[in-house]
Amino acid sequence: MAPLGAPTLVSEDLALHPAGMIQTYSLSLEHQFKDNWFTSIAFAGNVGRHIGTYWDRNQPGPDGPYNYNPLINFDPATGSPDYEYAYAPYLGYGNINTNVSNDNLYWDALEVNVKHPVGRNLFLSVAYTWQHGLSETRGSVFFENSNSTQDTHNPALDYGTSNINPFQILTSSYIWTLPWMQSAKGVEGAALGGWKYSGIVTFQTGFPQDPGLSVSLPGLASFPDRTSTPIGTPHTPANWFNPGAFTQPPPGYFGDGGPGSIGGPGIINFDMAFYKDFRIKEHLTIEFRAELFNIFNHTNFNGISTAFGAGNYTQVTSAADPRITEFALRFQF
Repeated sequence: MAPLGAPTLVSEDLALHPAGMIQTYSLSLEHQFKDNWFTSIAFAGNVGRHIGTYWDRNQPGPDGPYNYNPLINFDPATGSPDYEYAYAPYLGYGNINTNVSNDNLYWDALEVNVKHPVGRNLFLSVAYTWQHGLSETRGSVFFENSNSTQDTHNPALDYGTSNINPFQILTSSYIWTLPWMQSAKGVEGAALGGWKYSGIVTFQTGFPQDPGLSVSLPGLASFPDRTSTPIGTPHTPANWFNPGAFTQPPPGYFGDGGPGSIGGPGIINFDMAFYKDFRIKEHLTIEFRAELFNIFNHTNFNGISTAFGAGNYTQVTSAADPRITEFALRFQF
């Protein structure tokens, strides 16, 4: 247990960069074919340097063949774990939580877009993105991330596929001005003419997830160890990934479980809308909209338990919204 009077400190690295550096690059080829087909192919990417994170400057270092003293996991003489900072470089202190700017991130993508107006009434657009992001920063916050690094003596163990990187995204959108009653006059034209129907279809692979640890004696490890068992199957609510893919690291060692190695649930979604402008006067318009999100009520899971040792390990824990219908009136003047 921690001794009385062992203070924890918060500090900034002397070489801290006040802001991260982001370099962005892209190369695209665009061409318009006959019949108004427009196509673009682009390669794009980002490189991030000096991304902020936190290191425990007082974390115990390697001990012989171990990453840290295994008594931190369990001391047979006392029947409980030893106080980790008894083996720290700055004795008498606990965690020295230090803001550093040592992380890096990379993102590359191939983007394909096709657009085509069909006559005066229909417009179609399809976009496909293949991408891959890599980062030492875990989670969804890249700048001043509050997450700490597993091993400050070897921060590269946290390097892996970023958690905000769905590998593939396919979207299609359309706007159709319904051709019926467009030239109708009077009440019939006002009520039935000029309606538009639009929609967005999305197919997306899941966000990569980090394996975690939820065991009684983890020591300093926050990742489990990887086994030779494949991760990816069976993708059921009870077992989204293979429970035998990970195991607890032995005492004195950090886990090598592979950040971003678990593929999260993907998305299949159809959104649709019907809308019409009712012109009252030259500068007065009321727009009526009926919007339907996830119109087919497809179940899109969005949370899984990835912590080895947890009671719900490998299980789906949450889902995105079911079908939602909204009606709206907007007055423009």
